[in-house]
Amino acid sequence: GHHLPLYARSLLDGHTFVQPAPPEMLKLPNPYDPEQYRTYFFVDLSYYRGFFYSYYGVVPVLLLFTPWTALTGNYLTEGFAAALLLCLGLACSFFHLGHPLRAWRAVAMWRTSWLSREVIVLPAFMASVAAYGYAHAQGLNCTPWIALAGVFFGAAILGRNTLALAGLFYVILIWLRPPRSPDSAIRGFALRTTAFALPVAAAGFVQIAYNYARFGDPLESGMSIQV
Repeated sequence: GHHLPLYARSLLDGHTFVQPAPPEMLKLPNPYDPEQYRTYFFVDLSYYRGFFYSYYGVVPVLLLFTPWTALTGNYLTEGFAAALLLCLGLACSFFHLGHPLRAWRAVAMWRTSWLSREVIVLPAFMASVAAYGYAHAQGLNCTPWIALAGVFFGAAILGRNTLALAGLFYVILIWLRPPRSPDSAIRGFALRTTAFALPVAAAGFVQIAYNYARFGDPLESGMSIQV
C-alpha cells in the first residue's frame, strides 16, 4: 500500500500513473464498488482506465523519491523519507519560533506517523510559515520574504491539495498583522497579498495542468475516483 517509491519509478519511465491495475478490474461492472473491487484493493490510490494513480500531490515524489531512485537505482522507503522530512520541518519550525520546545509543539500538531503524507509536506509548509515570520520581523523589506512564503506554500499545496484552504489565513494575517513597512496600509496590503498570491496561483496552474494530463479534467485530482 505504500506507493510513493513506485510512483517515482513510474515518473522516471515517463508515466503519470503509479502502476497498471489488474486486468480483471476492467471487466468489473463498477470498479468503484467496494464489493466488486475488494479483491484488487490498494490503499490511497485512484483507478482510471486500467491504471492506478496517486491522488496525493506529486511534489514530494519529484523532489525526493525520484532523484533518489534516479541516482541510486534503489527505492527510498516512505519511513525514511518521513523521518528525514520531519527533521527538516522541525528545523524550519525552530528557525521561526526560536525555541526547541515550541518547535516540537508545532511539529506535534501534525499527524506524525512514519508513513503520513502530511509529514512529507511538513517542511514546505513550515518553511512558508518561517518565511512569513521573518518578513514580519524584518519589516522594511518584507515583500520578497512574503513572496518566498508563497513559493513554499505553493509547494505544500502541490504536496497536499487540501492545504490550499490555509491560504485564507495568510491573507488575514497579512491584513491584521502586517509587517512594519513604510507603505500605506492599502498599498502595502495589495503588494504583500500579490507577492504571496502569484506563486500560489502558479502552483494552482501546475496542479490543473497535471490533473488534465492524467484524467482529462483540470479539476479532477483523483479524489472522486478512489478505490
